[in-house]
Amino acid sequence: MMRRSVRLALSALAAIGLLAGCGASPTVHPSGESAETVPVSDQPASRRPVLVYDTTGGCLVLGPNCPRYVVYDDGTVELFRSGEPGPAVEQASIPATSVMAWLDQLSQIDVDALIARLPPGSCQSCVDGIDVILQVQRASGPVTFDSTVVAFDPAEPFFADLEALMAQVRAVTELQMVGR
Repeated sequence: MMRRSVRLALSALAAIGLLAGCGASPTVHPSGESAETVPVSDQPASRRPVLVYDTTGGCLVLGPNCPRYVVYDDGTVELFRSGEPGPAVEQASIPATSVMAWLDQLSQIDVDALIARLPPGSCQSCVDGIDVILQVQRASGPVTFDSTVVAFDPAEPFFADLEALMAQVRAVTELQMVGR
């Protein structure tokens, strides 16, 4: 009976921890403040990271298999394992013109109006799905979107353009699955 009580208590604590984790990430921060430091490799002064696409949740099953993409203004793409320290596991590039076109489109978006239109997000990792934290470096400053707080609506041009850019990124990088 005592063993069952301990198991129930541990299960409850795990569930509380999981629920507390969803939405605890930064919301949408026009200031760009984030609770987590973005890993980037030593980059030349001539390039800067403009996009970090960080996934977490169900992709952690059996290993650190959640990708974190860092996209630089020169088209360089670095692929990391989310939550894992160390250097990029892969580096590739997409056309710099694609990145610059996306940044140009981004500069024309009223972020506050976009946020106001978006429906609330949901914690997909709570049901073994995948959540995304998107950090974007705009000319006016950084902004962070968290899919547990706002829905990444593909009907919005911003998210449609983001997905088109990420399709190019995924086409040149691949995270090899590992098991624990």
